Amino acid sequence: MMIRILLFLICATTSTVVWAQNTGWTTKERQDFQKSCNKEIGNSLSKIDRKHVQEFCVCYTAHLEKMFPEMEQFVEASKDKVAFRNQCADKALDCWTDIAIKYPKTGEALAEYQPKLADRVTKDTNLTVAYTPKMKQLFVQRCVSEASKEKESQYLNATQYCSCMWDKIQTRFPNYRDFVALERKGTQVFIAELKTEINECVVYSTKKTGSYPTAFTDAYLKNCIKSYKKDKKIKAEQFCGCLLEKMQAKYPDYTDLEKVIDTPEGEGNLADVMREDILQCVEDAKK
Repeated sequence: MMIRILLFLICATTSTVVWAQNTGWTTKERQDFQKSCNKEIGNSLSKIDRKHVQEFCVCYTAHLEKMFPEMEQFVEASKDKVAFRNQCADKALDCWTDIAIKYPKTGEALAEYQPKLADRVTKDTNLTVAYTPKMKQLFVQRCVSEASKEKESQYLNATQYCSCMWDKIQTRFPNYRDFVALERKGTQVFIAELKTEINECVVYSTKKTGSYPTAFTDAYLKNCIKSYKKDKKIKAEQFCGCLLEKMQAKYPDYTDLEKVIDTPEGEGNLADVMREDILQCVEDAKK
């Protein structure tokens, strides 16, 4: 977002330059654009080497000249600010990716400003990208926003849960690029791969006390997966992990769950109470 905003400012300011001609880019027009680019980007992305900022601006200008061979086209396109900003950002990412590949330290600094760039770099190169406080801030914000949409959010301290997940992600994937690679595989794979960490963070962040015994969760998952393994309609591991998560959210204190189970009807009672949750997990785990 930071880079998108900056590039929009650059596009806006440079499009107001008084050009001498209506056709082609003159040397002065090109120099004026690059000067504005160097100033805006250099002042805002203070951790980036000025030489690399200058290299970016040269690359970026070249892209724009290809997109808008006639200066009149450039000026006209800049009037639609939203579309023009998107076009600018796409081309900017190309230039930043090239720079990140050539200068790994700059690549790491850029990743702090723009996680989307880090995604591109980790996909296209072998660059090791370190975790940064900015990455955590953005991850937690997105995670809390998504968690608040779930019915179980009333039982969880979302910020604690998301911070817990970020810590576990860093431990599990010391290189940020490996975490990004997992995210690209989709939500279902992400949940299946990190189900242990997710369950631990759910327990940690519940508003009540009384965590679930490992013996219970292990036995539950083992028996549940065994029971549904032959079901051709759903993915057993995903279904059982989903149901355990919802169970922990509905009964954050394990002793409350015990009260439901320790009755003559036992699991039958639990199934009735969690009927909607079961249906939701079935829907989510369909093959």
